[in-house]
Amino acid sequence: MPLPSAKTAPKTSTDDRVTAETLGRQLRAALPPMRVHSLSICNSGGDVLWLSEGALGPDEHSVVVDGIDTLRAAENKPMLTRTLDDGRSAILLAVRAPRGDLVGLAMILADPKSLKGEAPMQSVTAPLRAALQKIAVLLRVRGGNAGATSTVAQLDVATSTGSVSVPELALMSGSLPILTAAQPETTTVLTAKKTDEVLTIELTPEPPAGPKAPPVAFAPPKVQPKAPPAAATANSMTDQEQAADLILDVQQLTQLRSGGRTRRYEVLARSRREVARKQVPAAFIAPATRGPDGAALDSLVLKQLLTWLGENPVVWDAEPASFSINLSIGALEDPQFLHRLPADLAGTGVAAQCIGFEIAEQACSQCPTPVERFIATCEKIGCFVVLDNFSLAPHTLQFLRSPALRLVKIDARLTSSALQDKLSQALVVAIAQACKVLGIHCVAKSVESQAALQWLTAVGCDLAQGFVLDRPLPLESLAAPAGCTKPPSAARRKAR
Repeated sequence: MPLPSAKTAPKTSTDDRVTAETLGRQLRAALPPMRVHSLSICNSGGDVLWLSEGALGPDEHSVVVDGIDTLRAAENKPMLTRTLDDGRSAILLAVRAPRGDLVGLAMILADPKSLKGEAPMQSVTAPLRAALQKIAVLLRVRGGNAGATSTVAQLDVATSTGSVSVPELALMSGSLPILTAAQPETTTVLTAKKTDEVLTIELTPEPPAGPKAPPVAFAPPKVQPKAPPAAATANSMTDQEQAADLILDVQQLTQLRSGGRTRRYEVLARSRREVARKQVPAAFIAPATRGPDGAALDSLVLKQLLTWLGENPVVWDAEPASFSINLSIGALEDPQFLHRLPADLAGTGVAAQCIGFEIAEQACSQCPTPVERFIATCEKIGCFVVLDNFSLAPHTLQFLRSPALRLVKIDARLTSSALQDKLSQALVVAIAQACKVLGIHCVAKSVESQAALQWLTAVGCDLAQGFVLDRPLPLESLAAPAGCTKPPSAARRKAR
């Protein structure tokens, strides 16, 4: 009589994983016959979790946001239909939790010619309803509200480039801007079996929610009067006078997507004589200055930053933080600019990965050889590089290969016009997708409206920068001296 074989624990196959892509394909198979341009799955905040092809433009994204508001107000409504300006039909399917609260929607963009004058969809069929229920489980788990499976906080979402985790791909939900750092999540895979188990759970009624927080109000930036021409030029000031006149401000980049706790700041040089106007006289700081004047000013900024960070290590050591300095062409052309940096880092105790240098795309075209040499030196030292005012110019693409490159800042002319101009939209989407493939953070500059912020988040930008998101503050405010507001990270450390 043969001995019974030992039972082995069942293995989770990659084919058994529930991903946004697999559920999207199930949803597509359950649709009635029609010519589909694209199919997307969005969460309750209007952020795109998965898109079958292409990218949603501002017009399509506004339909999603409007549909979420309408479906949330109409609790029993299963779907909506809209007609876009170009004639396409948009079918919005409500994705609801078992208790009926809206957790997202699925949008189908269809060709009206394939419908032959008929309504896009008569009703939600049983196969379609089953697919929407599974999508609801995925969105609830992604939002950290999955009932008995609330410990499942990370999913594997398959993309055309491989398999990446939701915190790296999915967008942050809720009100924007999001200024707090994301907390680390557990790595548990949601399988088809677990999805079915969640769908059978009898959820107890929850107490009525308290009053909702008021929406984020975006105040228009104040128009500052132009500074009068400075009487003293950089050439007429000694090194000691320039150092005494130099003060540093920082502007924090707003995090739009989960994953990573590093607080990122851009360092802004100011003249003490112009501190009341918060403006920089052109004669004092000129980002495009050539020759020794530009290098000398940038050296003063770097030295003052390292000295202060060395005296206040809690700012960057207790919680990760990085600081990037805008470089002049003069600093890039000076082969000795970074010569003393390793010794200065060692003397102040500042970690090299905390210091970065922003290089404008224009500088890459005007002096490519010095830029290449500068980036190679940063790779050896361990500092990072930021490409500023990036617009996919051909002469800049070679620098995307550098391991020192950490961030790409999209040209403000593209982000500010993307909601009105189709070419700008295409370039912003292309830059965001290229950064995702290369593993580089993508920053949207000059974000001045909630609509722009929502769209830039939806297409994949990781960070945003703008005066409506965060105003420049003195560097010393990060150490929270008397009279300054402590940063959120410091408040969290004290609470613990």
